[in-house]
Amino acid sequence: MPAFDSRLDPALVERIRITGPAVDEARRPDPGIMRTFAEQGLLRLVVPPSYGGTGAGPGEFLAFVESVARVHASTAWTVMTCNEEAGIASAYLQPEPMRHLFAERPDVIIAGSGVPKGRAFRVDGGWRVSGTWDFVSGCTAADELVLGALVVDENEQIIKPAEICFVLVPVAETEIVDTWHTAGLAGTGSNDVILTG
Repeated sequence: MPAFDSRLDPALVERIRITGPAVDEARRPDPGIMRTFAEQGLLRLVVPPSYGGTGAGPGEFLAFVESVARVHASTAWTVMTCNEEAGIASAYLQPEPMRHLFAERPDVIIAGSGVPKGRAFRVDGGWRVSGTWDFVSGCTAADELVLGALVVDENEQIIKPAEICFVLVPVAETEIVDTWHTAGLAGTGSNDVILTG
């Protein structure tokens, strides 16, 4: 596979530069810029090619993130974490639904948290998941969230040895709590996300 070209489109660079101050003031990523990254395949860089991703190696991926960070740090952080969450989703969720998602919605934006802050209980046909995840960068611009949860039994006790369940849920089915008030990386929208049942 040829090396991934980490150079950014000059028009996108200018858009990021112009919107940077407003992004930081709003404390959330610019949804139009994030959608452009997604449409250009730049939020599937660490997703394997068999899923429709680029399969970029660590050096290529970090060079890309660095090229965005030279323009605007918050946008770079959000692009980095959304790529990582798409990678988590493609690594830990069922292969066929993920291939279908990336094929049907190539511009999907996936944010989330791999930290198992939730609790997952097996039910007929799937899982019932509840929890609160903090520092979910990019959640305000995302379509889907991949969230990690510890598997529990009917008494809400963590099963031993611990098992982690990852779920993919539409952002519309969660509650985003506006908790991101910070001086650094202000424009990442790294708020709390709550999922109930």
